Parts: sequence; C-alpha cells; structure tokens
Amino acid sequence: MVSASPLEKLPHSASPPVGVAMPPEGTEP
Repeated sequence: MVSASPLEKLPHSASPPVGVAMPPEGTEP
C-alpha cells in the first residue's frame, strides 16, 4: 500500500496511484 500519498485522502486509499488518472478499480462510482 502507498504511504504519504495524496491517495490517502481519497475514500479508497487501496487504489493504485494510476487510479487518479484512470478509472479506479474496486472503487464505487
């Protein structure tokens, strides 16, 4: 899992960093 990343602020920090630019996988729309 990523640490000290902007993804941590998202509801689903389990998503890969690519989820920011690409459609999140395993996350709710």
